[in-house]
Amino acid sequence: MGYRTDEQMKVRSRRFLAAMTVLAALFSAIGVFDRAGERYTDDGLTRALASFAVARGLNGVISAVQGTEVSFQPAGVGVTFAPGEILDPLNDMVERFSWVMLASSVSLGIQRLLLLLGSWPWFVGTASLLGVIAAGLLVARGVAAAWTPWFVKAVWVLLFLRFAVPLVAIVNEGVYAGFLEARYQEASQGLEATTEQLREMERGAGTGDPDAGDEGLLDRAQRMFDEAAATMDVTARIERYKVLAGDASRDAVELIVIFVFQTLFSPLVFLLVLVGFAKALWRMPMERWLL
Repeated sequence: MGYRTDEQMKVRSRRFLAAMTVLAALFSAIGVFDRAGERYTDDGLTRALASFAVARGLNGVISAVQGTEVSFQPAGVGVTFAPGEILDPLNDMVERFSWVMLASSVSLGIQRLLLLLGSWPWFVGTASLLGVIAAGLLVARGVAAAWTPWFVKAVWVLLFLRFAVPLVAIVNEGVYAGFLEARYQEASQGLEATTEQLREMERGAGTGDPDAGDEGLLDRAQRMFDEAAATMDVTARIERYKVLAGDASRDAVELIVIFVFQTLFSPLVFLLVLVGFAKALWRMPMERWLL
């Protein structure tokens, strides 16, 4: 009775594994995950390139603002204000942010290429055919040989590779839609708004060095009033630069976290999963089921 029960368990296990292998071969043949993976990868690449363009635009505006000077003469003493020192840390941050966006774009481009290679008809046909053969070996009686378990394991790894890249794209998009989309939109819009505000401030910057010349009492009073207003305006401008620099730095860090997670962390996790899956397959005692 015990022998019969053990034999029945082996048959059921082989049938289950054969059914899963056939299902994987079928999914491989019809490309059920390919189109979704390509679409989501293209969406991610579009977002990365758009963020890279925003970073370069912000960098250009910062460089223009750093080249402007605001001059005024409080109490007859010439003072020149240049926002370069305030915006230098932000400029460095934006430079690093643009490099991260470029690296993310390259990573997504490589994933797009892997998707195209994985959906190559010859590769798809070979993986699907080998999957069917492996399923046949799992359920056939009296044809198993010493190489059969290794052949079946190799086919499973091949099918896993067939689905790996599109599944990574699908999972990434699911995480993005569920948790990251609102943060991405907010950070991107924040950087665009900062760029526009800096551009407006750069347009409004200028010099105010009036000619003292011959002036009456009223003219002198008006000039002193204008100089006091200019001093207050420059103080407000300095504070505004500080606020914009802080907001832009926070938005840039937010986008860096999002893209590093999607283009570096997730593929690394997938690589670890792949290695663990291959090790688990090779350690699986299939010989006792097939031989």
